[in-house]
Amino acid sequence: VEIVPVPGHTQGHTVMFYKNQFLFSGDHLAWSDDLQKLIAFKNYCWYSWEQQAHSMRNLLAFDFEWILPGHGRRYHASATEMKHQLQACVNWMESTLGVASST
Repeated sequence: VEIVPVPGHTQGHTVMFYKNQFLFSGDHLAWSDDLQKLIAFKNYCWYSWEQQAHSMRNLLAFDFEWILPGHGRRYHASATEMKHQLQACVNWMESTLGVASST
């Protein structure tokens, strides 16, 4: 298990990676069946939305196939598709801040 700090949802929020395949995301990231995409919960960000967007971008450095959240739906996809979905989520988050995406 690798524990990675991802401040944003809360100041001390962390996620856990297991066997380079599973991301236990807590309240940081989940799948939306309604929207058919990965989402972050802006209305339930208790610390810093800007910091959460930055933390989410840092997760792009990891390869994984499962997101197992504390709330919301779990999601399984190839590592390539997961990275694509995560990048789209980061782009949306940054657009809400008025920050230009670097990709």
